[in-house]
Parts: sequence; C-alpha cells; structure tokens
Amino acid sequence: MSQVVPRLTVLSADLISQVYAWSLEILANIGVRVDSPRAGDLLARGAGGSGEDGRVRIPAELVEWVLRVAPPDHDALVERGEAWSRRFGGTG
Repeated sequence: MSQVVPRLTVLSADLISQVYAWSLEILANIGVRVDSPRAGDLLARGAGGSGEDGRVRIPAELVEWVLRVAPPDHDALVERGEAWSRRFGGTG
C-alpha cells in the first residue's frame, strides 16, 4: 500500500504582493456585501462610502490604516506567510 504525502506550494513574495494589491482593489471598487442594513450603514459611514446597493466599498487607505493600528496579536493580514505560520504552528 502506498503512502500519500501531501505537498504544499507556497506563493512567492511577488505573488503575495499581487494578491494583496488585488484585494485592496476589490475592496475599494467592488466592495463587500453586507446583508444587515444597520451594519452596512455603519460600515459605509466608517468607510466614507455608500452602501446603497448592499455593498460597502472600503478605500485602500482605510484598509492600510486599520492594518497599521490593529493590535499585533490579531493578525489581520498574512504578510509573507509569517502570520499564517505563527497561527498554525510553524516557525514563520
């Protein structure tokens, strides 16, 4: 009987940067759907945008600010795999 050995392919730093940039673009231009009218209104006002179509657009500057001020023990972004590695037992 053969043994199955899982393989993990890690994204390169360039690809991680590209995914991050695309994420900022999606949040700013497409937005996120918020089903709760109250939550959508609060998030839209906080983001300085509109939630009229059920989606809230979040400017890249706001995302960047939140990531800067977020407590370090609450990884809001997996940067270069370090946060992911720390959270799931790696040496990151």
